[in-house]
Amino acid sequence: MTYSLIRKNAKNRIQKYLEKATYITLSARTSAVDDSVVVLDPQQLEISDVHQFMEKHYRDLIVRLHVDDEGNDEYLRISDGPYYFSDRVYVHFTPKPIENIPTQEVREETKPRMTYEMVRQYLADGFISPLNHGAKATPKMDDLEKNIESIVIEMAEAKELDVLRNSPIDKKEYDKAAWQALSRIRSYATEDYGYEKVFMIINTEAGTSYKYRHDISLKSHDLHTQWCSYLDYYRNNTARIGGLLH
Repeated sequence: MTYSLIRKNAKNRIQKYLEKATYITLSARTSAVDDSVVVLDPQQLEISDVHQFMEKHYRDLIVRLHVDDEGNDEYLRISDGPYYFSDRVYVHFTPKPIENIPTQEVREETKPRMTYEMVRQYLADGFISPLNHGAKATPKMDDLEKNIESIVIEMAEAKELDVLRNSPIDKKEYDKAAWQALSRIRSYATEDYGYEKVFMIINTEAGTSYKYRHDISLKSHDLHTQWCSYLDYYRNNTARIGGLLH
């Protein structure tokens, strides 16, 4: 699944997505007594509720359209910030998950009866084996942590990236600016000398956030490659403290 950012002031475009939604939910976060983040149960929303949410959080609003591998719209995600603790509104374009499974009493049979269409719907909603149990497939945390959801640059020696600091950007926008910086670095750097540092916060698709330093040089300029290597090293050689923000 991939996503693209939508300008928060594109009101007409966002309204069209709201009008074709199959259902809308709010995924809110709150802090526990130990300062950990607790995800509350989803709340059903109406279009008017979404308008109020966007108006209230307009300053830090982030709007993303997620599509499946075939390019079909999956859902619109509207959040009040780039961080893991941000509240999120999900505007769904897929059928609402089936909540109650109709059953039929059959002698010497305890499993519920389901039609072929019901099984297909359950599989599409992520259930592993709906005829046997209600478990859903969960993506591996390790894989999701290697997927960069957004980046917040705190400080950069490269002027092409420093102008983007303190605002969330996606990896595509970061890579474009990094390549511009690399083109300039080529004028004075060699394979073994010369680099410019970028200090950032990386928010992953796993919901975790890390402080990270990316060195842009001729030898190693790709953020994703360096990030994956660092994450493997971090897990294998250190305890998960320090760099992990939560």
